[in-house]
Amino acid sequence: RKSLRACQGGPLRAEEVDDMITIALWLLAWPVFQVDDTKTMTEELDPAPAVAAAAVAGTVDGHPITLARVDRHLKKTLGDRTLDSQIKRRARQAALEHLIDRHLVLLSIGSQGYKAGESEIRLEVSKLEDRLAEVNQNLAQHLEETGSTKAELEYELRWKIAWGKYLRKYLTDERLGKYFARNRRKFDGTRVRVAHLLLRDDSEPDTSASMKNKANEIRDTVLADSQTWSEAVREHSIASSSSGNAGEIGWVTVDGPMSLEFCAAAIELDEGDISEPVRTPFGIHLIKCLKVERGSVRPSDVKEKIRAHATRFLFESQASGQRPKASIEYDAVTPGN
Repeated sequence: RKSLRACQGGPLRAEEVDDMITIALWLLAWPVFQVDDTKTMTEELDPAPAVAAAAVAGTVDGHPITLARVDRHLKKTLGDRTLDSQIKRRARQAALEHLIDRHLVLLSIGSQGYKAGESEIRLEVSKLEDRLAEVNQNLAQHLEETGSTKAELEYELRWKIAWGKYLRKYLTDERLGKYFARNRRKFDGTRVRVAHLLLRDDSEPDTSASMKNKANEIRDTVLADSQTWSEAVREHSIASSSSGNAGEIGWVTVDGPMSLEFCAAAIELDEGDISEPVRTPFGIHLIKCLKVERGSVRPSDVKEKIRAHATRFLFESQASGQRPKASIEYDAVTPGN
């Protein structure tokens, strides 16, 4: 799988980094999503590359997100991998957007009553100090070593406590069962055999919109029987490896082997369906479902996977709902510099 291969070592190509970063940032986020998390905050406050402490990458309703915090987040995600300047810029921007979303979620759930009390934060700080004492370190030394501040530590604890309260309310067995029923194909092992038509997309807004419009026109033409799928693939697809067999690429599940965006769209199709345009790092795709093979995995067999997906759904829903209400500013200090 492309995204996993990118994480396993070797140089990263620009067209691979978006998928890898999306996965890696969510993997990074899981520890603070768990309700029964017993990990210490030292894991969240790993040392970051040296940047000016006051350098701000962006603000959300006046709350600053520093470049140091962005880099700590990124370092924990990607480790010590060396990135070229273009990929580093995109990686930093992705990390910044994730931290912005996390603050949006904190604001949203806080307005619903899910907050951390000051006594709860003090208790967590005290627990951390006890753990640090076991390794002959105090809080001040720890903060200096990680390049963080007590305010940032308390913010991370505020997030962990509030988000845990929210998840305990909504990730009940009953709700998880309903989530499985609504999204069965994501969990039950269903796979689909698909073909695709690929159009180039250079990510420039004008070109991207034009290619999406072209993809819609091709889809409409095929659905109206004015052109066969095979003819459309031969005429328009830039995927030379599959154009000779009407774009067929084989079986796909929600987990791969294509990109996340591609698989998420493909798994929802029924036999004969053609998807709406789907953008991936490779371009804009139309996906045709050739056959569906239903899975038989039971909810009890994939309980943690269901919980993880439902958690991500809740996170994204809260962030997107809060975003129009928030004032988000990006500092003149570009995250990629």
